[in-house]
Amino acid sequence: MTTKNKLEGDKTQYQIYSTYNYDQFKLLPGNRDINKAHVYRLKKSIEENGMLVNPIIVTPEGYIIDGQHTWSAAKLCEDIIYYIILEHYGINEVQVLNMNQRGWGNTEFLNMHCEMHSNKNDRSDYIKLREFQEEFGFPLSVCIQICSNVVHGTTGASRNMAFRDGTWKMTDKSKAFRLGRQLQQLKQYFPKGYCRSVFVGSIISAQKIEGFSMSELLKKVKIAGNHLETHGKIRETRLNLDKVYNYRRRADEKIDLRMR
Repeated sequence: MTTKNKLEGDKTQYQIYSTYNYDQFKLLPGNRDINKAHVYRLKKSIEENGMLVNPIIVTPEGYIIDGQHTWSAAKLCEDIIYYIILEHYGINEVQVLNMNQRGWGNTEFLNMHCEMHSNKNDRSDYIKLREFQEEFGFPLSVCIQICSNVVHGTTGASRNMAFRDGTWKMTDKSKAFRLGRQLQQLKQYFPKGYCRSVFVGSIISAQKIEGFSMSELLKKVKIAGNHLETHGKIRETRLNLDKVYNYRRRADEKIDLRMR
């Protein structure tokens, strides 16, 4: 490359340092918790590619403003770490940096946890979840919903955090796969809604009602499947499910599937 093609810039404002002395750095109180899965991913990348020049940002006192996962991974690998010292930075700047960074989605976390367990024989629940998704092809959020046995809107922040930090557990594998097969049987009669979260949640909720039978629902869908409708809210979905399930049933034989 000739000189004229090289980038030109202003005078360097910040010095990039490097060190193996990890203990001079410390976590900033109020920053988000260390995500072990993310650290594992970075550790593997460092082992395969070496530590790239991607400096962490620290205060003059050694508090980490940005790059705590890189710092944690470098310690595990005992590899060099690069850093920049910035004065007058604190928790407010941490929040801005975190908001502007693209976060991982559940697919990335699923792949990470499956990879972490790929050489083990413990049959990780994440591997079972991936097998479930590969077999049925439902959206991952719906697969998690079915395998967690939760209704629409009840996953909650704590459950989502558990999924991401590696502590999520599948409730009942055989029950989940059975429901997956039953939902697939509904596909030809209800292609636009059979694997939507709100409909799946309504089915999960109905299964907890005494007297409800999926085989009975499948029979009724074959007769009155054209009455199934897509709705955005679980209340309307439950009302529609109640209508189809109790189609042509005597009053004393009806099962109330409406929102209670």
